Amino acid sequence: MAGIFRRAYLLYFSQPAIDRPLLRAIRKRTIRSVVELGIGSLSRTQRILEIARWRPESEPIRYCGIDLFDARESERPQLALKQSFAELQPSG
Repeated sequence: MAGIFRRAYLLYFSQPAIDRPLLRAIRKRTIRSVVELGIGSLSRTQRILEIARWRPESEPIRYCGIDLFDARESERPQLALKQSFAELQPSG
């Protein structure tokens, strides 16, 4: 039952609302590779990978994130490469 609520939340109520169409599109397809240019937040990345793993027939997912990480402009929040790797590692 918790899985149904989690799916409904991610697809219809998650924030920011602009990501919802992307998450629904990922749910409808078998995703094997994800390339993210300019990582906005790790929470979006984790949601994308979680939804891509919902398909039982899917193969292991390959992820590539391209970002400036520590060299970002001062007005954007800092995102360290080591921190990103540590937070995404448990998702496989």
